[in-house]
Amino acid sequence: MTSGHPPVAAIVLNWNGRDNTLACLDSLSATDYPALELIVVDNASTDNSVLAIGAAVPQAKMLRNEHNLGYAGGNNVGIAYALSGPAAYVLIINNDTRVHREFVHELVRAGEIHVRAGALIPKIYRWDDPKRIWAAGARWCRVPPRVKIIGLNAPDASVFDRSRELEYATGCAWLIRREALQTVDGLDSGYFMYQEDYDFCYRLREKGYTLRFVPTAKVWHQVSAGLGLRSAHWWYQWSRSVVRFYRIKNRFPAHWLVLFAGWVMLRELVKGDVRFAAPYLRGLRDGWRALEAEGSE
Repeated sequence: MTSGHPPVAAIVLNWNGRDNTLACLDSLSATDYPALELIVVDNASTDNSVLAIGAAVPQAKMLRNEHNLGYAGGNNVGIAYALSGPAAYVLIINNDTRVHREFVHELVRAGEIHVRAGALIPKIYRWDDPKRIWAAGARWCRVPPRVKIIGLNAPDASVFDRSRELEYATGCAWLIRREALQTVDGLDSGYFMYQEDYDFCYRLREKGYTLRFVPTAKVWHQVSAGLGLRSAHWWYQWSRSVVRFYRIKNRFPAHWLVLFAGWVMLRELVKGDVRFAAPYLRGLRDGWRALEAEGSE
């Protein structure tokens, strides 16, 4: 511990995102928190990321995966390394983010006050519109039943300035207490990407921890910079994970998934873009098959 500051291990996952990762690491290095360790997990990049990052940020620990393990699997490698050291908190943060100078300090301060908070959640702004919210946590929406981001694309306002408990949060950026990670046993690597953050929140609350929104901790996020927002691959991965999250964790019956899929189809068709349909339906099919295969083992 440095001068009374609990040690924090920051994990930045990289997959062919050299420039974003370097900018994110530069942003984290400029924070005012003195007990911050930087960990980069590379998911088998082919863009010379490892050499470039190692040369530019030699103080960062580089962990290299032989294969792309996805968001959950890749971050779990970093989590295991972080927990092998003295970290009291683990910061998981997307490489397409930039943070305020006091970002880490504000999250840790909230964590030391709210001792049952398993995860501390910052206020996340859009990179392309710095005064517009991308996420101020997430909540359960009843109709149709789903997790919904709070404040999505809304102008920043006083309503987003109150610290409070949350039901869910996006994994774009969060500070997680060491004991919470150990209790919940990290992220579920059954997800390749998407929904694993909501899954983690679900399991965290099941174990009696809370999630705390910390509006004084600020992040700016380039939305889906790595995969491409609403690309065919995005639709495929998202819908595949939706099946796992709602079927396993929330135990929705099969007919609910059919209704949910129909609602999403109708919503997108109203927007006039039908290109999403094929990858979306393939993702639902493959997600269901993966669950059946998992259940038969």
